Amino acid sequence: MDWRALVASGVPGPDEVRVVRIPLDGPSADLAETLSADERERAARFVFDVHRRRFVAARASLRRVLALCLDRDPAGLSFEYTDRGRPSLRLASHPDFDFNLAHSGDLALLALSSRTVGIDVEQLREIPNGLEIARRFFSPREVVALKHLTENERRGGFVNAWTRKEALIKAVGAGLGALEETEVSLAPGETPTVLSAPGGAGAWQLFHLEPSAGFVGALAVQAAPPCVRLTTWQFPAPSGPAR
Repeated sequence: MDWRALVASGVPGPDEVRVVRIPLDGPSADLAETLSADERERAARFVFDVHRRRFVAARASLRRVLALCLDRDPAGLSFEYTDRGRPSLRLASHPDFDFNLAHSGDLALLALSSRTVGIDVEQLREIPNGLEIARRFFSPREVVALKHLTENERRGGFVNAWTRKEALIKAVGAGLGALEETEVSLAPGETPTVLSAPGGAGAWQLFHLEPSAGFVGALAVQAAPPCVRLTTWQFPAPSGPAR
């Protein structure tokens, strides 16, 4: 699947999921001015400047993309949060509109749809204790599948499983405790499959994403297979000095 250069305006259609790729190390001028006081406070808690900047870029881009889709003021969007921290807008004009944001390293992914969606992205890195982590958070069947992979395939299989499970539990608004009861296929190169999930395996569709070199992502969508459109958000150019 190809990533288009621009984000389309308007809400996604009834059979459409829009996935937006967001670079977090782009221009940073004026990004923070659209954030709420709570978001600014959260940004200030980061110890390292690079993490603070990327958080601001992710939240500001989320607001700007949502505003573009909904024809709203980015700074005027007011989020509601579940006990697990999942944000929503609760718009009377678009009661079925859903979105989900994930970020890792210098990249974020945002899913938009009229269906329930969850998304995750991970930057590839060495995971020397991958099997130990899998035994803690994966199902016994997934651990066996991971062991059956070659050593070269195992990192990809682990990240496939992790992103797909995360996307599913984020879609349903569950916590990490639901990782074990959520089962997915994980072998590299195979079509992702839901083996078990809250609401039943047949209630969800999984998509494998490769948004950039060195990154793997997953998209979980409720109900029948939709049309998935991949786009890339481009930061507005910083405003120059008045002439």
